[in-house]
Amino acid sequence: MSEPVNKPTNRLLGIGIFAAAAIGLFLYAKNKPLKNSLPIIYPPDTPAKGNGRVFQTIHTPEEFDLLLSSPASSHGTLFATFVRLGETPSNSMATNMWEIIRNVETQNTGTVCIELTGGRNDELMRRYIVDKIPSVVALKKTLPYDIYVDEKVQNSNTDINNVDKEKLREWVESVLSKR
Repeated sequence: MSEPVNKPTNRLLGIGIFAAAAIGLFLYAKNKPLKNSLPIIYPPDTPAKGNGRVFQTIHTPEEFDLLLSSPASSHGTLFATFVRLGETPSNSMATNMWEIIRNVETQNTGTVCIELTGGRNDELMRRYIVDKIPSVVALKKTLPYDIYVDEKVQNSNTDINNVDKEKLREWVESVLSKR
């Protein structure tokens, strides 16, 4: 027959193993500090001159609806950039929108990227009648106002990779100048 196991010995053994693991983890973390993470919201270090806000990328229609219900969106102008991040024309459109909007002087102006990869936001494409990627939909007080598509790019699978930043800036300024 087997002998009964001494329960206090097992408990002490478990506490000892846990303490050794905790000390080992502490020493490892002390010698290998974590790397700094990149900023979540563009732009990084340079301070903005304007009042524009850049929101994090939208991955689901529910996130977009929450953004539209916020006071920042319901009282101003929101530029929704429909993109497939990772494709060069989409990255160009998104980066140019971030740069333009962060420097606008108009109050309650913001921009957000709507990621289309994976089909999760196809409902938003249908809702705002977006048929070319990349494109930007201007929403004034949450209602669709205008849409911008770069004539040369027209779709993410063209040879032209850079969106015309000056035409995009002029379009943004024209949308913001009209009430």
